[in-house]
Amino acid sequence: MLLNDSPNEHMSPVETFNNFNLKMPPRLMAVKALELFEGETGLMIDLGAGAGSDCAYFLAHNWKVIAVDINTQGIETMLKTIGNKYIDRINVIKDRFENVIFPTVDLVIANCSLPFCDKKYFSSVWENIKNSIRPGGRFAGTFFGLNDDFKEKAILLNSDQINTMFEGFEYEHYSEDEQESEVVGPQGKKVFRHWHVYKVIAKKQMHNN
Repeated sequence: MLLNDSPNEHMSPVETFNNFNLKMPPRLMAVKALELFEGETGLMIDLGAGAGSDCAYFLAHNWKVIAVDINTQGIETMLKTIGNKYIDRINVIKDRFENVIFPTVDLVIANCSLPFCDKKYFSSVWENIKNSIRPGGRFAGTFFGLNDDFKEKAILLNSDQINTMFEGFEYEHYSEDEQESEVVGPQGKKVFRHWHVYKVIAKKQMHNN
């Protein structure tokens, strides 16, 4: 489906998403997180929702979604593409993370977004995220390691810092990866970038009686 195509109103949610998915597939971390809920539905927040591919994926699986991004153009395009049938299950917030009041949710997704949070507010944003996730709920997202090329532009963390952040959670997926890849750099030139990325899916522990 092209971005200016009108969705078929007779399609099922999954069929509608599959058409959108041809151009904008969900991130693997989002797919893994949904699988861990084993068919349950709930409320998720997508921090740094970007083009809205993860939002569309969860909407297609009957979740309610809060999409947060300072630039919501991509999400708005996604909604036009998949149709108005989801409008009552998504709340789009155009704002910075530190200004958002998070409700109690089942899942927070933050793929390559938290490293670009304002450093002054990172700790408070993270506390808000942790507090918003219900016991038994999950976080799924990525963080940049100390060797990442975004040294001057992003928040970089080591494994000990990440482990401290996730006290009170149980890891269901944890990986650390370093690799080089070719990306489009300044002035449209292709450059090699070194990635150092931690990927985390963690389940918040239940309260002790």
